Amino acid sequence: MVIDPPNVPERKTSPHRTYFVLASILFSLLLGTGWILGNEHWMKIDRQDPRKVFALEIFHTMAARVPSIRARGNGANGLAENSLSDFPGRNGSTQENSDRGKLEQ
Repeated sequence: MVIDPPNVPERKTSPHRTYFVLASILFSLLLGTGWILGNEHWMKIDRQDPRKVFALEIFHTMAARVPSIRARGNGANGLAENSLSDFPGRNGSTQENSDRGKLEQ
């Protein structure tokens, strides 16, 4: 039995990076446009509208129960600072700070 030697392909068949890049750009544009239009529509709704009050109540309840949903401040600095405080023993944890306070007194 004779096995042919392997050949190097003349051109790449996959993955089609061009399609992935174009699809990603299109998806990002659609998502960004939807976010902008949705945000503008949300801001136009009256603060006393029962649907808006209900949606805000759900959001605030979830934010109080899930640490990663809490408001993190503006920009990446707020995210990094507050994300460390979610873990015990790191940057602002009550146990670590109370131990330091006892030692300093």
